Amino acid sequence: MGVSVSAIDVAQAAALYRSGLSCDGIGLILGHPGPAVRRRLERAGVALRPRAWLAPTTMDRVVALYRDGLPASAVAAEVGCHACTVYSVLRRRGVPWRPRGVRLQK
Repeated sequence: MGVSVSAIDVAQAAALYRSGLSCDGIGLILGHPGPAVRRRLERAGVALRPRAWLAPTTMDRVVALYRDGLPASAVAAEVGCHACTVYSVLRRRGVPWRPRGVRLQK
């Protein structure tokens, strides 16, 4: 049996979503599955980002952390995504990739 989407506090979920959290992340906080959170936000008319993508502020953070010298895997762990997503963000933002295994010297 599915989760009743009306049980989700849409105002709180929308505020968390607008702050950059994913539906899955919101679900963990509110105690509901991510797909149920997404359905509730859709029904409430909240403008949703494409699935499996990061908020612009999170993408800014990805770029900053990578430019600070962290490897993609560490950036991914810090922002809660996969290293492939980090490389996608860097490509979209025009940030050149470092050769594998090379770290910036401080």
